[in-house]
Amino acid sequence: IKRVAWQVSAPNHVLTKFSEAGFENFVIEVTQPEMILNWRRNLLNASCSGPILELTEEVQTVLQSLDIQRPIQWIDENLKPTTEVSNRYGLTSAWTQLLTRWAQETLQEDCDLFILDWDGCFHIGAPETQRWTPWGPVAVHSPLSSVQLLPLQPTTTLEKNNFNEWAWKGKADTFEPGPLFLGRGLKPTVLDVVMDRSALESHFEVKDDFEDRLTRALSSLAGLKNPELLLEFKDKIAHEALQDWAQNMLTLSHTKRWLIVGPLGGTLKNEFKTLPGYNVQFISSIPSLAELIHHTEANT
Repeated sequence: IKRVAWQVSAPNHVLTKFSEAGFENFVIEVTQPEMILNWRRNLLNASCSGPILELTEEVQTVLQSLDIQRPIQWIDENLKPTTEVSNRYGLTSAWTQLLTRWAQETLQEDCDLFILDWDGCFHIGAPETQRWTPWGPVAVHSPLSSVQLLPLQPTTTLEKNNFNEWAWKGKADTFEPGPLFLGRGLKPTVLDVVMDRSALESHFEVKDDFEDRLTRALSSLAGLKNPELLLEFKDKIAHEALQDWAQNMLTLSHTKRWLIVGPLGGTLKNEFKTLPGYNVQFISSIPSLAELIHHTEANT
């Protein structure tokens, strides 16, 4: 940290103290709110600039090793290829925009899009003119689809809640150390209890002793030895996970037309089978970037 941006009135002795400590004070007058917006946007662009340049250089290095001389272009939030953009943070919204357009053209109308993938579950909703950032809201050049993570993630673990009951309240550790079926984790995750072995094996190298590891972990957590009671406990927490997903999705949605995309979506078919007034469709595989671009070009 080299600078401190003061968005509130700061006493002179406080500013002096920070200066003496080696920080540069950047004071934003409350009568100039546009300065705050510009500051946030500049910070975002600066934050995105380095990684984008590094990625570009890595791709160029590989192409040169293959003796391929081609210019590298990026897709911006308006879905146009460009070699240089001033709005660098907008590049991170291109995939979301492509996926939103693909979903709407697939269903032929406005819809809520839910991505339920192995490494994350989130909702893509209505376009917004502002995007939330670590520095606060920032106005975007073009309305961008809202993106919200679901509270329950595939690697969320079990923990005791305020009523001393086991619930899906633990930390989502992504894949480090990972779920039990990978042989690294110690706590059951949503993936461990919701997905069957054949589904897991379609994407992962499942350890041979996975079922035994899961049984031991559930037995240790619940203090149960009886096989029937253990199976009942597993079914109960699996059902609670699906209920949590369904409730969160209902809360985030703005339409009654849903497209649920990803390998985890099939687990929810029974939950939404009798949902009155809702049209819910499932697609098990997420389209690749190349497929999204081809689809967009074909429909433009």
